[in-house]
Amino acid sequence: MNQFVIRRLITTIPVLFGILVLTFVLLRAIPGDPCRAIVAERATEEVCDQFIESSGLNKSIPEQFLDYLNQVARGDLGTSFRHNRPVVDLFFERLPTTIELGIVASVFAVVVGTPLGIIAARRRATLVDFGSMSVAAVGVSTPVFLLGLLLAYCFGVLLSDTPFALPPSGRLTPGAFYEPFYVAWGLIPPKGEAFGFLVFLSRFHILNAVLTVNPDLMTDAIRHLILPAVTAGTIPLAIISRIMRSSLLDVLSQDYILTARSKGLSEFTVVVGHGVRNAMLPVTTVIGLSFGSLLSGAILTETVFGLPGVGQLVVEGIFARDYPVVQGSIMLLAFSFVFVNFVVDVSYAYLDPRVKLQ
Repeated sequence: MNQFVIRRLITTIPVLFGILVLTFVLLRAIPGDPCRAIVAERATEEVCDQFIESSGLNKSIPEQFLDYLNQVARGDLGTSFRHNRPVVDLFFERLPTTIELGIVASVFAVVVGTPLGIIAARRRATLVDFGSMSVAAVGVSTPVFLLGLLLAYCFGVLLSDTPFALPPSGRLTPGAFYEPFYVAWGLIPPKGEAFGFLVFLSRFHILNAVLTVNPDLMTDAIRHLILPAVTAGTIPLAIISRIMRSSLLDVLSQDYILTARSKGLSEFTVVVGHGVRNAMLPVTTVIGLSFGSLLSGAILTETVFGLPGVGQLVVEGIFARDYPVVQGSIMLLAFSFVFVNFVVDVSYAYLDPRVKLQ
């Protein structure tokens, strides 16, 4: 196990370095001046010259890259041109929204996609099978931005005066005040790491609603997350259902399944107890990759629904030519994706004893 962990950690270094190089080069290949994108009408020649010199943009690209590598090696991802705040602070300020969206979307995809795949496998070559796989095909081929806009228009406009109406925006109700759990509990430590961690946890609205026993916040948070979660989780749902179907069909044709049936076990025990568990290995891979992609690819969903997450932070940074924000956010998202893949690989040993990590 230790050797496996060490090997995986070593292999992540060139991956993260390659992402850093590509992000750094592509950002500077985009037309536009960071000074004029951020300062706007106040962007005189004197102001821009001072801005370029203070931010190090007057150096050559290789020199800028070496300086940035030195920063990253020290754990410093730079300071935002636009907000004049450390990129790490901005990232972790927005991260709870993205994680919450990713978790809810993943739960939706797994809870709906896995049974859909099982039902399709058990009803192979029937109308149920064709119908469910057709729905999956439509789901995996529908662009996220299109599905998001359609759902927002349908549930936010057409059904606005019905019990099925849902907020077309992912932000909580404007003007509503929800007390952080650490304030409700009387836990107000001095400024520092502990205080920052409590603030980070309080930005998970559903968790904060549970910890403060606030049903209004819970209802508001869930209602505002339904449409973004369905939008972000539809493609993973379609993929999970298709992989679950094909994997379960392969497992149900194995000899040990015939042996289990010959022993008189119920069909439920055979399919769920023996078939589904052994068919979950490729599905677990898809779930892990889907969650990682939700964390790193929620840009369109957050933009459509106005969610103040990491995806929207990256979009704002691109439009403002805020190089440190985009570089730092993508690096942290890439690290999150690699970490999720690592957890998925480790979970193989628990799902299938035949998998050897050594």
